[in-house]
Order: sequence, then structure tokens, then C-alpha cells
Amino acid sequence: MAHDYAEKKMREALVQSGGNATQAQRILIEWALDDQILLIALTQHHLKGIVAHAIERTISKDKPEREKISKPQTKPEPIDMPPESFGRDLLKALSGRNSIRFGLEGASGRPIVTRRKQASQQHIDALKSMSSIPPKES
Repeated sequence: MAHDYAEKKMREALVQSGGNATQAQRILIEWALDDQILLIALTQHHLKGIVAHAIERTISKDKPEREKISKPQTKPEPIDMPPESFGRDLLKALSGRNSIRFGLEGASGRPIVTRRKQASQQHIDALKSMSSIPPKES
């Protein structure tokens, strides 16, 4: 019933505005401010969202005041890692040499760095033959 009433008023506003949607909206808003039944009919499906928005806005306005009262101003705790080691570790990881491999951390959380094995002479000879460098005589 309320939906039918709202739809009837929307059609009247469109006729009165000559089909202009923007003007029809303004007319409908003016009518809704004076007609509580129209206001309820237009907003009842959106009331939950309207109320949720209003509550969130109120919470966010009150939040800075509550934080000032409940939390004393403290400085953040410093990070345990010395600043010079961070850059060095990052560069090592990017270079790919002696870098930490995923899953090779120790139980203490410290990384285990694995060294690459020395290439065999057979492997070196194979690479040289592919690049047309004469192999070393053994």
C-alpha cells in the first residue's frame, strides 16, 4: 500500500516537472518533508543502511575523543633489528647469492643460508662445449 502511494507520488512529480528527473526528485523531496507517509514509503527499504551509516558516523566522530581519554600517548617500541643490517639483508636477497630460501629457516626463526656446490669439471666442460670454447684437457 505504501509502495503504491510512493509510486503514485513519483508519477505526479514527473508530470509536474515535465519529465525532468532532477526536478522530479526535488519536488518529491519537498513533498516527503511535509508528508510522513510518503517519507516512510520512500525510505523503508533503505532504513537499515541509513541507520547503519548514521551509527558508523557517530562512532567515528567519537573515536578520537575516546582514544585521547583511554590511551595514554606513548612512543612506538623500536624494532629489534639494527637499521644497517636491514639494507644489507635486502641487497643479499635481491642479488640471489647466498640468499635465504623459502622454507629453510631454523627453529629459532633465523635463516639457514645454504652455499652453492662447486660445479664439477664435467659440467664446466659441457658448458664450454656448448659455447664453442675448447674443453680443458685432463
